[in-house]
Amino acid sequence: MNNATNKHLNKHMDKRHNPNNIQSAFCDDVLGALDATAIAEKIKNRDISTEEVETAALARAAKINPKINAIVAPLLDAKQIVKSSIPKDAKGVFYGIPSFIKDCEDVQGLPTQYGTRAFQAQAAKCHSPFVKQYLSLGMSILGKTTLPEWGLSSITESLATGNTVNPWNTDYSPGGSSGGAAALVAAGVTPIAHGSDGGGSIRTPASCCGLIGLKPSRGRLIPPEGKFPIHLACQGVLTRSVRDTVHFYLGAERYQSSPYLPPIGQVHPDDHQKLTIGVFLDNANNEISDSECVKATLHAAHVCEKLNHNIEFIPSPYSKKIFYDLVLYYGFLACFINESMRLKPSSQWSSSKLENYTRGLEKMFLRKCLKFPFSLRRLRHYQYQYAKIFDRFDLILCPTNGTVPPKIGFMGPENNADAVISRVKQHSAFTVFQNIAGTPAISLPLGMSQLGLPIGVHFAAAFGQERQLLSLAYQLEDAQPRRCISQITQA
Repeated sequence: MNNATNKHLNKHMDKRHNPNNIQSAFCDDVLGALDATAIAEKIKNRDISTEEVETAALARAAKINPKINAIVAPLLDAKQIVKSSIPKDAKGVFYGIPSFIKDCEDVQGLPTQYGTRAFQAQAAKCHSPFVKQYLSLGMSILGKTTLPEWGLSSITESLATGNTVNPWNTDYSPGGSSGGAAALVAAGVTPIAHGSDGGGSIRTPASCCGLIGLKPSRGRLIPPEGKFPIHLACQGVLTRSVRDTVHFYLGAERYQSSPYLPPIGQVHPDDHQKLTIGVFLDNANNEISDSECVKATLHAAHVCEKLNHNIEFIPSPYSKKIFYDLVLYYGFLACFINESMRLKPSSQWSSSKLENYTRGLEKMFLRKCLKFPFSLRRLRHYQYQYAKIFDRFDLILCPTNGTVPPKIGFMGPENNADAVISRVKQHSAFTVFQNIAGTPAISLPLGMSQLGLPIGVHFAAAFGQERQLLSLAYQLEDAQPRRCISQITQA
């Protein structure tokens, strides 16, 4: 370990202890504490049936959801499960695995409410293109998960569905916007759930809930529907094991792969090379990150050094101007949503029911809209600036978030909009740049706060280099096994 790493580690050492109000659905049933890969193998070998797995997952969901509020009501029962059309003997890598879809994608027969009270959604007539890709892996869908209004925040609290809480400590947020998915996976309802990421919305809840959260390269998976000036959002999953993430992308590629990206393929734990990793601790605004997030990042750097990777501490390579351009773009999205929905006569849209944060983003955009064409131009060209980082490094490492998981209500929908915008900026200041550039990044659960809340660290790679991230993730998972709620509650 070099002197720079030693210096930072000694500065930020402290003690840890566990929270007292962990909520767990783990129990002695057919699911146990297994990941999706292990459960699918048992189903394949006929050690357990898909019906047993689905029944167990539904029982866990019914038990835990009143405590964590992660499922958009009503909870599906066994007769309403959305089944995959793939036959058992086909190559669906997760055949029989129960899962959930975030409530921003259409699932046939279920409404898509987007976490808002501003309209009343009707049941979708068909699956979205991505849901078809998701089901191609053989999974079944038990229901839909919560998100903040329109997925615009980094927590999962809304006036439409209430507060989704962190199963590690219910006084705190699971992050957002895929917080419902993360809460269910962390609590043990299902080993894998769908998330989407338009600025950190997979990686932030992965960090807050102690999970693996990969944001893939743009075009790796079928994107969310809609035409926008820049496609920030991409699909993905939250898992409890690296191999589940690997197998998900392997299965998804079999359904549809991108001609513009190298395939990820099957990544093995021993597939790795010596990497040069740039490490930074402060965000693009030169703001100092929370000390516990810093400590987790330094620990990750130390582990990477022990694995024989080259570590170099650097200043933040991100642009402050680009960060504020993106905030303006989110204001544009809030304005676009309001105006486009208002013009749909069948939607019965009520702008007055939008939350303070959404309306605050819209008002901010309207104040600064004359700057938007210049911001948009910079955002569209940022991918070329971002790519230069990887002329020098294979990967870059930083905190996933600038703060530890926030308390419930700190960024809630009833707060002053300007205050929430400021808090979201601080919390999500590291994860937005890969959405602009369209490049991959992953949050790995390598830290734990003094209050026993997980803290993720963030590795980012060049366009199309998910394989590098997943290979390193395997190494780190082996070097430091992840702490799981099941280990605490079933000890």
